[in-house]
Formats: sequence, C-alpha cells, structure tokens
Amino acid sequence: MKPLITAIILLFSTNSYSQDIKNLKQIDSIVTSINYSKIKVTKDSIIQNMPDLGLHMKTYLSSLIDGKQLRKYVNYVETDRMESGTLIQMTGCNTFYFYENILIKVEEVVIADNQALQFNWYFSEDKCIYHSLPLDKVDSRDSQLLSMSKEFISKVLKNPN
Repeated sequence: MKPLITAIILLFSTNSYSQDIKNLKQIDSIVTSINYSKIKVTKDSIIQNMPDLGLHMKTYLSSLIDGKQLRKYVNYVETDRMESGTLIQMTGCNTFYFYENILIKVEEVVIADNQALQFNWYFSEDKCIYHSLPLDKVDSRDSQLLSMSKEFISKVLKNPN
C-alpha cells in the first residue's frame, strides 16, 4: 500500500511541476514576442539632484502600448551617492510585462560594486507562480510588484503620450 501512495504523490507532484514549467514557457514566449514586436516605444526621463543628501538620480521610463493595452513598462535608474567621501554608483532596472493588461512577468536587475543581481518573477491570475529570489528575501515583494504594475497601467493608459 505504501508504494502505491508514494507513486500517486510522485505522479501528482510531477504533473504539477510540469504544469508550472509549461506556464513559465508560455509566459516567456509572450515576453519574447513583446520584445520583438514593432510596437512604438514611448520614453521619458526624470533627473533628481539632492546635493544635501549627496544623491543624484537619473530615471529612464519607457512603455510599449498597443491600442489600449500596456505590453511592457521599464523603469531604469542610475544612482550616484556620496557616502563618507566615496562615490557609490548603482544601476537598477525593473521590466514589467503584461498580457491583456495583466502582469505576467517582472525582470529585476541591480548592479552595484561591479556585481549584478538578477531576479525574475512570474505571475498568473494576480498571483506569483514562480520567482528566482531566495526564499528568505521574498517578504512581500510579489504583492509590491503587483501593486506597482496596477499603478503603471492606470497612469500610462490614462496619459498614453
């Protein structure tokens, strides 16, 4: 009896795992099609100088809008800050991908001290189905990304130009 129960559990967990892999591949396929699409890119930038804090930031925003659907939103930030007389530079980029105005993937990259960290987040039905961030670092990042994505949709689609 025990081998039968073990086989059933293994069968269901393998089936669930293969379904997750299939979902991730579908999302990556959509992301690839978005990245190679001929949709017009809208760009903007923001420069923030805070000399009293020793901080200088340049933010570059870009979005791909197809009709009334946001397909991609990129937030790229370059930060220079003085700390104890030393210049510290950091670059970060968050790329949000959407399908029918619903978040499907977020790619995050942070470069500091000549080291790059990259994390991917996959979403389905407003839930994170996979992420590459170590479990002890997750906290509420997935819900934060979902919240940010909804803000982007409302702001970008409200003022598309």
